[in-house]
Amino acid sequence: MTLTLYFAHGSPPSRGVLLLMRKLKLEFDLKIIDCGAGDQFKEEFLKLNPLHQVPVLTDGDFILTESRAIMGYLITKYGKDSSLYPSDAAKRAKVDERLYYDATVVFSSIVQIILSVLYERVKKIPEKQRENLINTLNVLERFLNQNIWFAGSEMTIADISIVPTITTIKALGYDLTKHPKLNEWHQKLESTLPNFDENVNGANSLAERMFNIMDDKLLRAVNQNLIDFSTMKIFIADFSPPSRTILMIIRNLNIKVELIHINFSRGENMNEDFLKLNPTGQVPVLVEDDGFILTESRAIIAYLVASRDENSSLYPLNDPIKRALIDERLYFDATTVFHSHVQILHPMIANSDPKIPEEKRTILRNVLSVLNGFLDNKNWFTGDSPTIADFAILSNIIVILCAGIRIESYKNLSMWYERCKGLTGFEENYKGGRMVMELLKKKNLPPITVD
Repeated sequence: MTLTLYFAHGSPPSRGVLLLMRKLKLEFDLKIIDCGAGDQFKEEFLKLNPLHQVPVLTDGDFILTESRAIMGYLITKYGKDSSLYPSDAAKRAKVDERLYYDATVVFSSIVQIILSVLYERVKKIPEKQRENLINTLNVLERFLNQNIWFAGSEMTIADISIVPTITTIKALGYDLTKHPKLNEWHQKLESTLPNFDENVNGANSLAERMFNIMDDKLLRAVNQNLIDFSTMKIFIADFSPPSRTILMIIRNLNIKVELIHINFSRGENMNEDFLKLNPTGQVPVLVEDDGFILTESRAIIAYLVASRDENSSLYPLNDPIKRALIDERLYFDATTVFHSHVQILHPMIANSDPKIPEEKRTILRNVLSVLNGFLDNKNWFTGDSPTIADFAILSNIIVILCAGIRIESYKNLSMWYERCKGLTGFEENYKGGRMVMELLKKKNLPPITVD
């Protein structure tokens, strides 16, 4: 009898069956179904599968229309390598378990996105669909923490069934290195399965169809990244110096991240959902795709460098002395620099009261003097190149300057500030700092002086 596979290049289930048939070195006829042209709705195809879906396998008069059932059938009837679908009941049950998970969760997580783009013409992938996909990838990563293959110590049809979906996700721009085990697994299959390029080409053709529907040129310019899989989210407020510090780090490291602006005047920081992230109601807040949360800006910027660019001079991970100096300056910024202006500006603006207690002026003068001393014989706060400590302190100095305080008498600090103007993201930081100046004018409050 002649095997015939009705196949569509863009279909992950079709590609899974094709991968298995290539691996088994089966002889078969391959009939291409052009779903874009509506071949799946033609009368002759509907006789094979009234659900008008691919793949379809015919073996003489015998017809199968579900990819995982097809794979099990091919192994049982034609497969010499039973390890792909073991006859042992327990081992086969584990493979079946993963196949059902693929059918109901893995493939479903991407097919909803595909259908939204190809048939609903969406311009932006719904957040719920993105979350479902990331959650699925996280579960797959956990599976591979248990075994090197999805159903045990050897490759099975569960792996072959799942891999086309993962290849499709990669083709759509997702950085699979965020899931190390899954990425390594995909690389092994790419180097092991024969004719794997057919799978890659099919995924790319599907991605191109989807990209052509999307009319957002920016999305196509960024590595053709159709779906914003950068699930790291950072909640910020433009007026917040710590938020602006994080923005500068993001710009300097060229990190792709979803920025969510919190409007304090509308009370968004006190919304129940936000308070679940940070019960203090403060920004910034970082949320990774695995649920990891950070709510302190200096911890966030250190984490961003360590997790995204471990070789960066901004926070040298392999130099304990330099790192300790940076940490020292960061703690000084957190406990002293930031509070030196907040304790002046907050009551002024909240109460529309221009009076500043002399002890608060003295504290701010002392802080500026200490910062100036830190810069003796140095271009930057910890040496010859800028670090995250400089970025953190800069955001507070911008607020101090925009509030009206002059720093020319602090020679080292003044020259450092001029150097900071050349840092990537400076103008964006300064623009946020100007909000303090505008707020003081709106409240008819005079500029701050400390002399």
